[in-house]
Amino acid sequence: MDTQYHSKLKRTAYILHPGEYHATGDPVVISTVLGSCIAVVLYDRKARIGGMNHFLLPGSVDRTHLYTTSEGRYGLFAMELLINRMLKLGAAKERLEAKVFGGARMFKFDNTGTIARVSDSNVSFAFEYLHTEGIKIVSQEVGKDYARKVLFLPDTFQVFLKGIRKTVDEQRILAEEQRYLVSVRKSQPAASPEPELF
Repeated sequence: MDTQYHSKLKRTAYILHPGEYHATGDPVVISTVLGSCIAVVLYDRKARIGGMNHFLLPGSVDRTHLYTTSEGRYGLFAMELLINRMLKLGAAKERLEAKVFGGARMFKFDNTGTIARVSDSNVSFAFEYLHTEGIKIVSQEVGKDYARKVLFLPDTFQVFLKGIRKTVDEQRILAEEQRYLVSVRKSQPAASPEPELF
């Protein structure tokens, strides 16, 4: 995770890359850029705590096996890390609301359409997880054929969303997602540490 000062919003910005998350009640910006990845924004209005994650499942997963495959466990781990951090900060799970972004079908890594299936699996996983956990989805912008920049203000629960259609930016996003996907697939045989639930 990188940090920098966002001059227009006059706040410190926490910039998430694939596999990262951040939660806080402070007046900051949590930002990320998404291609086929998913970002789930969660917040508790009463506790005034918000957070966001950025994840990519390492392969396609059908809806009936979201939690039982190694691919699905990456999404599960990403969600539980964010939720547990928010609970430690004072949020209550039953008050959480969600906004979901990403899962663009922009690219294909090979002739089999792997990235299209990964994109669809990311979207399906996010919706299925939130539904199963009883977390209300307040808004969403998923799928389509373009990247997105997401800015989340956790103290006000506002999200600013911008579509990215520039070839240079898309190539940079694709390269970052490809590197992350390769690293995740290489590490798949090793068991992920189990998050502690609260």
